[in-house]
Amino acid sequence: MLAQGHSRRAIARPLGWDLNTALPYANATRRQDTIRDNWPRASRLDPYKP
Repeated sequence: MLAQGHSRRAIARPLGWDLNTALPYANATRRQDTIRDNWPRASRLDPYKP
């Protein structure tokens, strides 16, 4: 749809997505660019777990 001249907002609207949800997909050049790294983050409780 971007190649057809549609705006990013016009693409997000019929999908029912927020613009911030659609932007990463619209800006990606490869499928791998849409995958986020969800590594476990450090927690404040980590020092107390053991």
